[in-house]
Amino acid sequence: MSVLIYVETTIPSFYSETRTEISIEARRMWTRQWWANPMPDQRLVTSAVVFEELEHIPDIARRERSLALIRGLEQLNYTVEIAEIEEVYVSHKLMPAEATGDADHLALASFYNCDMLVTWNCRHLANANKAGHIRRVNALLGLRTPMLVTPLQLLEKDHKTNRDEPLEEIWVIRRQIAKKLGHDPKKRAAHYQRKQKQLGARLYKREEPVAAGK
Repeated sequence: MSVLIYVETTIPSFYSETRTEISIEARRMWTRQWWANPMPDQRLVTSAVVFEELEHIPDIARRERSLALIRGLEQLNYTVEIAEIEEVYVSHKLMPAEATGDADHLALASFYNCDMLVTWNCRHLANANKAGHIRRVNALLGLRTPMLVTPLQLLEKDHKTNRDEPLEEIWVIRRQIAKKLGHDPKKRAAHYQRKQKQLGARLYKREEPVAAGK
């Protein structure tokens, strides 16, 4: 059985980074190493949410390179159910209301039973201090929580980074999109359905989780 991995926005964003700060160069290097050395059984997926966020990167060359990296991946279908899960996350304060993209990514990866969500967002997603809270809320919703990991963790190395300039860029984009779409699940779902059609997305079909012991 393949390992289903959701690729969040910060992965193609760091892959295309050109800034020269040491911590940024390190994360770019680890991202590229991970991307260039896939696990034999992995299946990468992404979403229209990722595409929309990347389309707001100001640097045109970086934007195009980021989009090109994930253009061939299957996309998880953004439905009203995803938007409703996102609203539950925000109401339980898993994610800030002004940047609903974080909640969208987790909702997509959880609803579609992804094994992992790979990200450099260590504030709201790959954060050990939030893991228990995330699992509890997902359990209330009957959802399985994916492993929330960075490319560095998948390379089985250890390092600490402190500077988050590229992440700040993505968070600004998420706040802009959240302000535009608001918190109406039907509006958000309709928006991303249109986005998927615009992208000509190959949509991943959700598989029900296999019960323990079967």
